[in-house]
Amino acid sequence: MIENFKLRIAIIGSGPIGEQHIRAFKKNSKAKVIGVYSRNLFKAKKIANKYKIKIFSNHLNNFINLTRPNLIVIAIPILSTKNLLLKLSKLINKNVFFLIEKPVGYNLNEAKTIIKKIKYPRNYFVGLNRNHYSVTSEILKILKKEKSKRVIKIYDQQSPNNLKSVHPMKVLKNWQFANSIHMIDYIRLFARGNLIKIKNNLPIKNFYFNKKFSLSRKLYFSSGDIIEYNIKWNLPGPWKVEIYTTSKKIFIVPLEKAEIIRVSGKKIKIKEKKNKIKYGFENQANNVISSIFRKKKSYKIENKVPNILDAFITMNYIKKIYN
Repeated sequence: MIENFKLRIAIIGSGPIGEQHIRAFKKNSKAKVIGVYSRNLFKAKKIANKYKIKIFSNHLNNFINLTRPNLIVIAIPILSTKNLLLKLSKLINKNVFFLIEKPVGYNLNEAKTIIKKIKYPRNYFVGLNRNHYSVTSEILKILKKEKSKRVIKIYDQQSPNNLKSVHPMKVLKNWQFANSIHMIDYIRLFARGNLIKIKNNLPIKNFYFNKKFSLSRKLYFSSGDIIEYNIKWNLPGPWKVEIYTTSKKIFIVPLEKAEIIRVSGKKIKIKEKKNKIKYGFENQANNVISSIFRKKKSYKIENKVPNILDAFITMNYIKKIYN
């Protein structure tokens, strides 16, 4: 690619998340948001005018032909993602990349179907924005130097029963894939090796989204790392992560802040910088662009952009934990 080349980015989705992606990518000088698509032409035009984007459309084939994108960002409702991806897979070639809001598939079976039918799955990045928090990146750098075994405690909380007016029933019945994926993805990020076994403190009988329950799962990995996953379902509780090694303790709570305590007693505090873009989105945009340009630094673990195959690993963890 020539030095002055700019990635042509097409946004599919005119809602708040699509708008956050526009703002994030427009801050990078190596990219140009070229068009906005929505089934509602008025909404597409409104967003395009707001951000001075030339092309807007509610006709998918025309939109792809006009924008000729290098990257397509998909920020649409979960239940619409599969059909859109299958349509787009017929319109694009191996030089086109995707960034898709999580989850890619409302459950594991739909994710399997999508992966089976699309071409070039490694071109399909997934918008797990907490992967791109500065906090997450710094902790991965610190842990990279730590060879000892890790005990990682993940505390999750979900209240799908309060969201019946917001999301379709099919999504609510699979809410662990829609939203617990944020917390369970920390397993993929922080635990090393292959999953060997899971110990359940309590099986879930007749799991249903509107029930109240607490449960814990212990996941054992070939590296010796242990995950303790705890969930409060339709009950109050925090989102937090604790990591214990022989030389340090790391506390991530809320997820935008962390405290590292070394054996010596020395403490380091890190936190996300506040700005007008959703946390992690600007770093995510930069890392996606770096990955597409094949910059060497994009392959460091702390900068890796998860693709659909990575997200599928996390969805498998979800299935096993909630099975």
